[in-house]
Amino acid sequence: MLKSLMTKKLNKKGFTLAELLVVVAILAILIAVSVPIFASRIEGARKSTDLANIRAAKAAAVTEYLSAETTGTVTGFYDADKGIIVGDSKDIKPYGQSKASIADDGTTSHNAPEGKVLSVNVDVNGNVTMEWVAPAGAPAAGAPAAGATR
Repeated sequence: MLKSLMTKKLNKKGFTLAELLVVVAILAILIAVSVPIFASRIEGARKSTDLANIRAAKAAAVTEYLSAETTGTVTGFYDADKGIIVGDSKDIKPYGQSKASIADDGTTSHNAPEGKVLSVNVDVNGNVTMEWVAPAGAPAAGAPAAGATR
């Protein structure tokens, strides 16, 4: 009799339904906790990328201003792929990523840059102003892209 009980116990294979349900419940709780944390980290990375683009645009604009032989202002658009200031934004791929407004130095707040490019202006005193704008040729907000149908 003892031998038959031992044989039954040793031949048990797999997990019970209760054990599987406990594992699934634990996994669901871990996922429910981690998804919002992960999403906030992604938005933080997007803001950091946009802030880095703002700093790079300012440096490129000042370089352009100092190397240009003009006494007027330098106005253009920052091309993040090439790292230069260009006169027209039509060939620039939008690089703004953040869906929320961001502040570059704690004092200047920029509107939500998602899908936009930086317009940069350096005045005769060397003051740099920047604004996130839709690139030339981009569809207006809410308008379908070229060739798209609603």
